[in-house]
Amino acid sequence: MKSGKHTRLITGIFFIILPLLVFTKTVSGQEATLRGLAGVMVRVDINDILINDGLTKSRIRSDVELKLQEAGIKIFTDKEWRNTEGHPQLFIQVTGRKVHDDNWKFYTFAINIQLLQDVYIIRKNQTELHQASTWLIMRADRGYIGDIRLRIKELVDSFSTDFLSANQI
Repeated sequence: MKSGKHTRLITGIFFIILPLLVFTKTVSGQEATLRGLAGVMVRVDINDILINDGLTKSRIRSDVELKLQEAGIKIFTDKEWRNTEGHPQLFIQVTGRKVHDDNWKFYTFAINIQLLQDVYIIRKNQTELHQASTWLIMRADRGYIGDIRLRIKELVDSFSTDFLSANQI
């Protein structure tokens, strides 16, 4: 079998199997951890493969902040965040791997969105303050750069819904 035919066969099998692997996962009972929050700071991390192909942290951050503002959720500046109890930050992490084909830029990717905030851990009469994830949603999928941005917006909508429900805004 020639190399090109072999690559197309593997790619074809990949596209048959991958749709079975697409999923979104949320953790139930997370809404209570959002109660009483005045807003969030947004932080974004993207792996180099996606950055090199044009998905930038600033673009994702702008997309996310716009979605949050449309929902009526305050976006903290760095100074506001430092002065806010609990230091809530919405952390968006995107990793992806290009499906190898010279003619198009198609990816498998994972999106992890979590709310990090200060929590206390109590152990044997000792209390320690840490940042921990108190709200989490994940999605594994496949598509183009535009699809990644769309999926992030959909997941931010889920966060906004829970945030607004917990705070009845």
